[in-house]
Amino acid sequence: MSDDQFDSALPLPREGTREQAGTDRPSPCQGGGREGVKEPVRLFNRPQYKARRISLRKNQTAPEQRFWRSVRQKQLGVKFRRQHGIGHYIVDFYCPEKRLVVELDGESHFITAEAKNRDTRRDLELRELGLTVMRFSNEDIMHNLEGVLAVVLGFVNGLSDPTPALPLPGEGADGASHSDTCQGEGQEVIASTVKEELGYGA
Repeated sequence: MSDDQFDSALPLPREGTREQAGTDRPSPCQGGGREGVKEPVRLFNRPQYKARRISLRKNQTAPEQRFWRSVRQKQLGVKFRRQHGIGHYIVDFYCPEKRLVVELDGESHFITAEAKNRDTRRDLELRELGLTVMRFSNEDIMHNLEGVLAVVLGFVNGLSDPTPALPLPGEGADGASHSDTCQGEGQEVIASTVKEELGYGA
């Protein structure tokens, strides 16, 4: 720690660390503190992006709504948050316990090289923060939700790599759709599917 992070003068006896009456130095709680000491930068849900996060939650796409209905209220055993701010990004879904980011991509993410490079750069920055990033297409969510949830649950339970191939629609659970199962049964069905896919047995 450098010397310029501290005041050079020592306090006089009995002064302790009190400031003199009438000082105009701001409190660290108000963004002040000693000169030369930078305040920590907030990583999650920065205030300047709050309006944007609220807008995105109110205007979720159909795939986002479908995925959210399947993971909210700890249906996969862990808490997910939607439209969660991480740095200057707002990710679609985030699981704090597993440091897992789930992104749902529409057609615009695949049309141009620029869009693909932007996603690659974004994922790299998130991974440098120690996060795992999973990406699924909107088509995956609308036509193979069970497979998507199986992959996510496999990672949550430590059974799979973050980017395995998706199970085909209807695979596992005797073709039962996750959306047709009740909340309590859904996790068991998907867990069974993941174990079978990875050779762990039912």
